[in-house]
Amino acid sequence: MNSIGMFFCNIAIAAFCTHFFSLTDPAQRGAYLDGLRESAAAAKKYGVPVIISQVGADTGAPREAQRASLVDGLRAAAPMLEDAGVTLAIEPLNTRYNHPGYYLTHSAEAFAITREVASPRVKVLYDIYHQQITEGDIINTLSANIAEVAHLHVAGHPGRHELDNGEINCPGIFRALDRMGYAGFIGLEYFPLRDPAAGLREISGAP
Repeated sequence: MNSIGMFFCNIAIAAFCTHFFSLTDPAQRGAYLDGLRESAAAAKKYGVPVIISQVGADTGAPREAQRASLVDGLRAAAPMLEDAGVTLAIEPLNTRYNHPGYYLTHSAEAFAITREVASPRVKVLYDIYHQQITEGDIINTLSANIAEVAHLHVAGHPGRHELDNGEINCPGIFRALDRMGYAGFIGLEYFPLRDPAAGLREISGAP
């Protein structure tokens, strides 16, 4: 395995992705909800707390129309999520290096969307790697919005390698998350340049 994309704790799965259908395109909403219904049932069965969802590409329609479609789709999804007792986390991504054409890039818009949906089961996946590229100001942003964060991802930047490789101060961010009372999981989505177990020991300070 040359990338770590899923965290296991006590043999439990912390999060997995739902079927991909675009939320920015109203014509795909039915397929998205059908796929999410299957994902929510699986999450409930296996005790997975978070389902990860990308929102789709920028369709070229007016941005306000795409946002309205996104919000409407998430509102339609909320009852099934609440029934299943699982949380959906929408993910902003960077378009500079990894996801050109993607709709949702800035965390401020993601947080505004989840607040507008106003369901305790619709939150944000805040990816530290993507948001360092897009906007920076990681700790202040998380501190102001931690109640809307259901899951975190991280990788080093540049290069998306080990957490101690590059400009992101991961230990400082993790200490800040402790002070904020964040109790969720942090998923590692990176491409190791050395033995993954050794890299994790080094970043954690473990012997």
